[in-house]
This record gives sequence, C-alpha cells and structure tokens, in this order.
Amino acid sequence: MEHNFAETVPPHHTGSFACAAHVFGIDPSTATSAQDVKAVYAWVYCEETLPSHLLGDQIFVPVAIHLATPPTIEIPEDGDDFPGSVAKIFPAELRDIVTYAPPYVSDLMHQVEAIRPSPSAQHS
Repeated sequence: MEHNFAETVPPHHTGSFACAAHVFGIDPSTATSAQDVKAVYAWVYCEETLPSHLLGDQIFVPVAIHLATPPTIEIPEDGDDFPGSVAKIFPAELRDIVTYAPPYVSDLMHQVEAIRPSPSAQHS
C-alpha cells in the first residue's frame, strides 16, 4: 500500500499524533551521504492521543519511505497478502527484519510516551 504525502487524509478523531522510528536500512545500502539515499526502511510506532487524553489508535509497522518528489511511504498489506507485499517493498537482505517484530518495540513506545501530551489540570 503506497501513501503519497501530497494527499491529505484528516484523522477520524480530533486528537494529536506522535511517532517514533527505528531505521534498519537504506537504498542504496552503500550510500555515504544523505543526498545519495533513495529510500529509507524503518519500523515505525505511532499513537493518537484523543482530546480527553485517552489513548486512541496505535500502529506499529515496517515502512519504506521513498525520497522522491513527492516522497511516498509503502506499508505491507495485512494477512495473507503480507509476505508478497514484503517481497515487493523490501530488499531481500532486510525481509527477516520486517517479518519478525524487532526487540526495540518497547523502546519506540517509550520514546512516544515521552513526547505524549500530558493531561491538563481539571478545574472544579
């Protein structure tokens, strides 16, 4: 599934979003400067905080970010389509990282928790 940053999709809630990412690869893998990178591969954790300060939607997903104009993001399909979409999106040497949840899931969640808005004081 490809997402284009030029498209604006309003959230279904009126909360705020926070994300953290762990980069596990780049294309080309031999790039020596940022301007040489055409794609970035990362595990991303995002969560929504609702206006009531309740936790809303959460997602933990591997992504391919293509640094074109405009940039695009590819996310593997769910269910039975997952293996095929992973094979199309990620280089062979990175597919094991995509297939199994990495050990740093909790680290990404803690990073987002650290920037999550705090509940405001309630007035009586």
